[in-house]
Amino acid sequence: MTAQKPSAGGARARKRFCRSAKSWMGLALVGLMLGAALAADWVTPYKANQTSTAAAGEEHLANHRRPSRRHWLGTDANDYDVLTRVIYGSRLSLLAGGVSILLAVSVGAPAGIAAGYFGGVVDAAIMRTIDIVLAFPSILIAFLVLTAFHNGWTPVILAVGLINIPIFARQVRAAIMTVRDLEYVQAARASGASSGYLMWRVLAPAAVTPVIVLATLGLGSAVIEVAGLSFLGIGGNAGDAEWGAMLNEAKDHLNTSLWPAIGPGAAISLTVLGFNLLGDSLRDALDIRLDAR
Repeated sequence: MTAQKPSAGGARARKRFCRSAKSWMGLALVGLMLGAALAADWVTPYKANQTSTAAAGEEHLANHRRPSRRHWLGTDANDYDVLTRVIYGSRLSLLAGGVSILLAVSVGAPAGIAAGYFGGVVDAAIMRTIDIVLAFPSILIAFLVLTAFHNGWTPVILAVGLINIPIFARQVRAAIMTVRDLEYVQAARASGASSGYLMWRVLAPAAVTPVIVLATLGLGSAVIEVAGLSFLGIGGNAGDAEWGAMLNEAKDHLNTSLWPAIGPGAAISLTVLGFNLLGDSLRDALDIRLDAR
């Protein structure tokens, strides 16, 4: 059987991705949120913590206003424009979620590669450590990290990253174990290749696809986790425009107005939906089993 050129497989993957409606919907939603984060200073009429009265000479009220031409999503209890804070909040939410997933990949992937390649004692030590981490509820891990480092966005990122490390370690280990005994790996080993070369140049490419898919899906989960910690009031900095913090503040005023909660809630939902659609599309596009059909 003739070997398939890598470029041919990549072309088919791109074709499957471009033909999928889920791909374009996911890209649109993710692009919308990223665009809002990058362009917040230019597309919003107010600053994140700027109060505004609806008309000149109007008495300032520390209360909610309904949507209007000046405030499309109304204002919150501090008289901040909700839409403005939702747009600015995309910066912190996406940045914290993205950095935490990057941290999880940078620690979990090497751990999974080492466990899958060496096996034996190394595998047992790494995976038992992962099992211990998984034995603790994720919220408890977050509390421990935030207690050790106090409130702020750095401990939030560390906490969410730590929660996701076991997911990547297990997935990468499984990918490595499926290929470590294949002929091309044995041939490289027989040629005298070092362990470092075998792990990073021969075996690691087998884990690239699952890591890309898992990271894309994980970004949605990380956004929820960051917002959840902020909603509980155990992370971030007071006064920051961030979706979870906005929901935390809005919950105390649901009896007077829903708009301060609808804005950040919809932003979280659309962001998670976008990353999930994008991750599903990447998984389908990169599935090499479809090339045999």
